[in-house]
Amino acid sequence: MHHSDGRDIRATPCHQLPELVLVGRTEIQKPLPALEIPFQSQCVNIYLGYKGSKQMQAQGRTYSLSGGEFFVTGPDIDHATGPMPVSKCAHYWLRVNLATPGPFCGSAELESLRARLSAVSLAHGRYSEGLFDQLRSLYTLATREPDAARDLELRLMLGLFLLKLLETIDADASGQAEPRVAVVKNHLQRHLGEDLSVQDMARLADCSVSALQQLFKKHEGVTPAEFFTRLRMAEAERLLLESSDSIRAISEQLGYANERHFSTAFKRYHAEPPGRFRAARQ
Repeated sequence: MHHSDGRDIRATPCHQLPELVLVGRTEIQKPLPALEIPFQSQCVNIYLGYKGSKQMQAQGRTYSLSGGEFFVTGPDIDHATGPMPVSKCAHYWLRVNLATPGPFCGSAELESLRARLSAVSLAHGRYSEGLFDQLRSLYTLATREPDAARDLELRLMLGLFLLKLLETIDADASGQAEPRVAVVKNHLQRHLGEDLSVQDMARLADCSVSALQQLFKKHEGVTPAEFFTRLRMAEAERLLLESSDSIRAISEQLGYANERHFSTAFKRYHAEPPGRFRAARQ
């Protein structure tokens, strides 16, 4: 379904497979306002970004969903998109119902998936190519005309995808993050107002600039400089909405040389200058 606001959403309700409420693909071509996505009780929402970058919001925080990343909200977790994509972007998404009768996905062997998915609150990290291929195949299969054979294959494919997803979430939560990237990220989050160069970050990580660039692209999907800018923009949004600080004061807090440079950076991410962004949301 094409929308005049720049979204291209292809969503497939799966009435013959009660566990799979919806599976879809969304492409966003231009800046959009924030979109609230109310939870459905006992449902898990799963997003896999594959092109560009957009914002997701949940539990009072803003996250960047870039190509190669997953974003999962557990049962009863409200979430929303940010006010615009960072760039033209696309993602696959699905909603899984955990409150279906009978064995989960029709198999007693997969019943443990229900409890494991119920325990997920919010998860965000990098996914493997294999996980993306599974979801793309799941979406393609779901768009076919339903019949008994398709429904059986779809249920099996959903179970395999969810198993792989949980493995990915568990691996991400087990602390297997790259330590040099973690050191830099922690430092950046505590020093948003400092003028930190990529060379400064490389010294923190005790590696070369090129090595740090590669590490960030692999583990975060963006360069260290871009990651730092996104942290600043998330904090700028919070200050504009939650404080009475002037735009000049906010630009100084975030280490910008002047208000004009801050406004230029902010407009890149929100498609409007900070003053208009604040006024439209008061």
